[in-house]
Amino acid sequence: MTLLSKGKPLSQVISEIEQKSPFLFVYNTDEIDQGITVQRNYYSLTLEAILVDIFSEHLEVGELLKIRQVGYHILLYKEKDRQYARRKELGASISGKVYDAESLESLPGASFILEGTNAGVSSDLKGEFAIQKVKAGPARIIVSYIGFEKVDTVVNLTKGKNHFYIGLRKGLKLGSITVTGSSGGQLKALNQQLTSDGIRNIVSSDLIGRFPDMNVAEALQRVSGVNISRDRGEGSTVQLRGTPSNYVVVTINGEPIPSSQGNGERFEQLDILPVSQISSMEVIKSVTPEMSGNAIAGIINLVPMLARYPSPVFKADIGAGYASLSTRMPSLVNFSYSQRYFVDNTFKDGRMGLVAGASFYNTSNTRDGIEIYSWKYIETGAADNPYKAWVIGDNDLKYVDLAANRLRSGLFATIDYKLSPGSQLFLNIMYSQRHDDDIRNRTRFRFSRGTFIAPDTIRKGRLRRDINIRNTQKEIFTVSISGKSQLNDFGLNYQLFYSGSWMEEHSDISVFERRNIELAIHNLYGDYPYITAIGLGRDIHDPTLLTDYKYYYNNNVFVNGGNFSGKVDLSQVYYFNTVRGVFNAGLRYSQQVNSRNANNNSYNIFLPNEEDLFISLMRKHEPKNFLNGKVRFGPSLDKNKIRQFVKNNLRNFDKNIENSQFNDESYFYYAKESVLSGYLMGKIKISNYLLLGGVRMEQTNATYQAQVTEYGKTPSLREEQERYLFFLPNLQLKINFTEREVLRLAYTTGYVRPNYTEVVPAVYAESGHNIIHLGNPSLNPSYTNSFDIMFEKFFLKPGLFSFGFFYKSIADFHYQVMLPYNESLLPTYLSGRFDEEWSILRSLNGEKASVWGIETNYQSNFNTLPGWWKNFGVYFNYTYTASKAETANGASMELPGQAPHTMNMALTYKKKRLEGRVSLNYNGKFIYRAGIDSNSDIYQDQRWQLDLNSTYRINKNITLFAEFINITNSKQVLFWGNRSRIYQLDTFGWWSRAGLSFRF
Repeated sequence: MTLLSKGKPLSQVISEIEQKSPFLFVYNTDEIDQGITVQRNYYSLTLEAILVDIFSEHLEVGELLKIRQVGYHILLYKEKDRQYARRKELGASISGKVYDAESLESLPGASFILEGTNAGVSSDLKGEFAIQKVKAGPARIIVSYIGFEKVDTVVNLTKGKNHFYIGLRKGLKLGSITVTGSSGGQLKALNQQLTSDGIRNIVSSDLIGRFPDMNVAEALQRVSGVNISRDRGEGSTVQLRGTPSNYVVVTINGEPIPSSQGNGERFEQLDILPVSQISSMEVIKSVTPEMSGNAIAGIINLVPMLARYPSPVFKADIGAGYASLSTRMPSLVNFSYSQRYFVDNTFKDGRMGLVAGASFYNTSNTRDGIEIYSWKYIETGAADNPYKAWVIGDNDLKYVDLAANRLRSGLFATIDYKLSPGSQLFLNIMYSQRHDDDIRNRTRFRFSRGTFIAPDTIRKGRLRRDINIRNTQKEIFTVSISGKSQLNDFGLNYQLFYSGSWMEEHSDISVFERRNIELAIHNLYGDYPYITAIGLGRDIHDPTLLTDYKYYYNNNVFVNGGNFSGKVDLSQVYYFNTVRGVFNAGLRYSQQVNSRNANNNSYNIFLPNEEDLFISLMRKHEPKNFLNGKVRFGPSLDKNKIRQFVKNNLRNFDKNIENSQFNDESYFYYAKESVLSGYLMGKIKISNYLLLGGVRMEQTNATYQAQVTEYGKTPSLREEQERYLFFLPNLQLKINFTEREVLRLAYTTGYVRPNYTEVVPAVYAESGHNIIHLGNPSLNPSYTNSFDIMFEKFFLKPGLFSFGFFYKSIADFHYQVMLPYNESLLPTYLSGRFDEEWSILRSLNGEKASVWGIETNYQSNFNTLPGWWKNFGVYFNYTYTASKAETANGASMELPGQAPHTMNMALTYKKKRLEGRVSLNYNGKFIYRAGIDSNSDIYQDQRWQLDLNSTYRINKNITLFAEFINITNSKQVLFWGNRSRIYQLDTFGWWSRAGLSFRF
């Protein structure tokens, strides 16, 4: 409707409306003043909007205009604004900080309750809290924290803002709101876990420091439900609650870390991240709607450090050690500085905070290993007495001697600045890099062109010895700018985030070979098979056997990952009668990219007078005590000699241009995924019940590219595009039976995308293992419905007991199958390119899978027991997981990556200045990779690891530490279907470290 009404009385305007519409107005002239002068003209507005605007300037305080339509009559009348009185009454707000008055350290997770209402909050990571819309006047506040005396006092709340600094103390009666005391890092983590909305485990830097863990993955293995895989003896990737690694999202400040793994996995190797950069780690098992939906198992969030004290704090660790396999001395240096600045009456803990630091860790990650990447079931034996047996397949048996020097370093800084008591800005920067300098020697026995006359005897076998001189550089850089503001009952949080991940690998491989040898395999079905020559007249390890310098490869690989995102979150406090709740909404946009390129050069070698060449390039000594003395490795090549020889003789190397180009082009892929997401969430607290519900929407637009590499033709680009939308409902209930007894129930949903190499339209040949990686662009994301129930009891000692059950129903789960060579599975342009020596690795969607299990956690000090027992404590957690999955062809299997049993146990001792800990970690057997049947499934065997560490506090500033890792030299074993058929066996040796920690 359009009205030219400016300057006209209300009665005239109403008459014009009645003429232009079928409506008649009914109102009481005692309530509605006909002489009101209308202030403006209206163009193309609804009738309701016009009336609301006319009366908005003429209503009394506490009045509302009500408009009702009855048939063709419009009723106008005034009504008291009932919420106005409520808003006027609730004119006070509370904010402040809970801290340890003795050390001035903030106490995150403190419970703050306003008695007589359901208004209650917990303090955040900085110990800060805020409650909006509370009644002015005398009020009783209760502040509780595990291990500290409860604050129970009456304060007078005035209209407007009320700010409190609440100090707590331990074990003393409280006479006022500010008290003294001390606290530990894990105590804070327990309080955060108690007051959290969902199911989560929080590990503080304090607890991390009590174990001999140098990277994030190793620290996470101490958490219930977490299983880790190892690379060179170090913890590398994590699995949660029996699901594959890509079902877990690892974030920094709530945003995912991109991956730059050479195999195209979405999950990054966490051995690149030093624990010294992290304030705490949150293992979130029941996600809430404001978190990423791309997580089936859960989210692991790494929380950077924040400055806490107005006075400067300097920390440093200096140490060295010994690695048994390499006989080298690892070294470490960590240091950090933090301080808060601009202290005044408004900001008693400082308006600005700065924390910065660096870490350096240099070690030797030596690995002794056996690899048998294929087995086959054949008919063998004499013609008159044939029988069937398992034999080593068309690939080979390899002994691996890896000598690796690893340097891991990192830099980090966080600045926070308070614009006002309710508004704060944050800048966080983290950089980590890992450099591996490897020398990998291998002894290889090849059987692909031989003939088995018995399972342990083959004619026309081949012996190879090769060396790979490899340098790998990995880097992760993250920067985030974030802020929060609180205006009355309205909250705003926002963040811009960028993270980049890069990997660059250069390797030089030289291969020597001897053909047509009859070989005998001893201890074929044991852990340590070894081989001898038959009828050769020489030992298989005689270096004069190697007379053919067969191949030289120069390979260069580049992988890049990136994640840019921006998000905004809004919150609004509301009241329904006397019940208080919070409504949240938010939007997020992210763009993730991942790409892989290579520059590979393959050479055939034509050299005269090769008879003594291998001997001239040998190391002086072969590897000592290889595989704990179970197997002899034999002679190996010298890094410096082979490099100099290649440099001097490269003119005699004939580059295979066709193979080199094919490897480069087939290795390439590019992936870009743009995700727009939004969520709505409500949270309401009624008495001891907290109900949280909401929904998240995520729309993904993805582009995947690879190259079609046909011989003799220019490579062409193949592109696949995907679009999918997920609605993810979420409902959780938290019940506080008592102040420290909590029951949590959760229904959550989530999804996960396939790994990049699983979904890109690429065909890549991994010549080192004779595996063809076949991409599958038709893969669907997996989707899950999850149900959790968890009971937690927190002790004042402090400590914790928890017990829970979880169940996940997964549709379209992903699994990899290793298939025998079948040319019909490959694109037609690759016809004739490969043969029966090769296997095909491809990912498929299963029909459905379910995962269920229980987990329990107990940690406590025995300080209430008499005598010397009071110095001991225990840390224990155990998770049992089971699964059932149905493949695309209807077969049943366990879900890959699902370990039935994981356990951590530690016995601690603390008396005055001395503290010690013996810790045991156990990972049960699980399917590492699925095959076409149970015989071709690859399992990772169970593994125990025993560690010991101790500290002695010399004085309040200096502490001596000593650590012993993998004391029993536990091996890691993967096998094919049956434990008697080894896939890969590795030993890593044991390590030790000792040094000094400084705190000023």
